[in-house]
Amino acid sequence: MNRSARRARRSSIASAASAVSIGSIRSAGSVAAVTAAGVAVVVALAGCTGSTGAGAEASTPPPVPVSPTSPAAPSTPSSTAPSAPTPLITGMSAVDPTAPYDLDDALAWRERVEPLLPSEGVADGASIHQDDAVGRNLSSDNASIAPGTYVAYLVCRGNASYFFAVEQIDGPAILEGQCVDGVRTTTVDLPAGHLRYTLQSSGDPMDIVLRFAEQPAS
Repeated sequence: MNRSARRARRSSIASAASAVSIGSIRSAGSVAAVTAAGVAVVVALAGCTGSTGAGAEASTPPPVPVSPTSPAAPSTPSSTAPSAPTPLITGMSAVDPTAPYDLDDALAWRERVEPLLPSEGVADGASIHQDDAVGRNLSSDNASIAPGTYVAYLVCRGNASYFFAVEQIDGPAILEGQCVDGVRTTTVDLPAGHLRYTLQSSGDPMDIVLRFAEQPAS
């Protein structure tokens, strides 16, 4: 090969190497300046080899079979019958100590004595039944009562004896005796408020209504 032919072949190889380096750099997105054609070719080839780069797709594992879950057995409703409501009072009658306590009769009696009691200025009260079965003692403590002078009203029925006491600063206000027709009263002075009282009975069963009302203006 003559000298002119060798120069032409060298020029063709240089042009081809330059073309490969420029195309590879553009496809790889590189912004680095390359000064040697051989280095550019190596970089371009390195960017194209291998399939584990960031752009490679990860293999997806096969789905894991899941065994079906057996449905829960339906719950069996309880066959226990609901218990009967317990009566509020299981004692004996204040009218006939040999008969069971009759709530309807007691309520009717309370309605009959209601007109004997005050309906205005009422601060406290109770409507109860006492006998050996349900108990003979009642205690009450009402700290919300405002200071003032009150009248305690008591009405009861049954062949029973009772002791009713209301605490005061100068000694308790007391009512005691047997149930009779009509209403008994006592004045209660509470300069600091706070009503406390007790009621005890003995003998036959007893129905009783208590009421505390502000003392009427004279």
